[in-house]
Amino acid sequence: MNVKASNTVYSNVSEIQTSHASGVKKISCRYTAVFLGLLCLFLLAGLLTLVFLCKSELDQEQTSYKELEDELNQLKDSYNDLAKVREQLQQKLEITRTNELPKDQCPLWVSFGPSCYYISSEEKTWEESRKDCQRRNSDLVIINSDEEQKFIMSLGKRVWLGLTDQDEEYVWKWVDGTTLAKSYWYHPQPDNGVDEHIEEYCAELLNYNDLLLKWNDISCLKTNHWICETVSYWKN
Repeated sequence: MNVKASNTVYSNVSEIQTSHASGVKKISCRYTAVFLGLLCLFLLAGLLTLVFLCKSELDQEQTSYKELEDELNQLKDSYNDLAKVREQLQQKLEITRTNELPKDQCPLWVSFGPSCYYISSEEKTWEESRKDCQRRNSDLVIINSDEEQKFIMSLGKRVWLGLTDQDEEYVWKWVDGTTLAKSYWYHPQPDNGVDEHIEEYCAELLNYNDLLLKWNDISCLKTNHWICETVSYWKN
């Protein structure tokens, strides 16, 4: 073999080795690119999953917050009702510490405990009756105890009470805005009546039976006697 042939052989071998190394390098780069691509996909999938989980947790927290906010509003309403009752009781307590007002505190009215009561001699609708009480610087009677219920019963008249669910059906409230707590409904009242065309949004006290349970719901457009109540000094 001459020198020229030898150089040719070595040249071919070198080219083969270079070509092989280049091919291996290209394959390695391809696998690296594929691996990096898959890694990016996994990272993207993980990121999307994390975002979804965070959003779900945020939605749950927002729902819980809304429920807590609703409960807080209900507690505030209950507190306001209790505050009104407390204020009313304090007003009565400030007027008298005894069980009965002096007779001259209720001229032409009837006294019982810390209150004065006006008993009508005629009959009007619930709204008309309330307006009459308001003209007398008072309002329809509010019953707070068994003793007051018995006293109103002893008057022997079928009368309007200062109690209605006109604003929200089945949510009975006194005319001072407080929600009904202790009640004396005559079973099975309140039933909103049997006539679907007549709504019974106002409460009356019946004048029959000897039980404490004498309240009945009735149409506000009916006519009844009524009782006004005030805890302030009244001079007719």
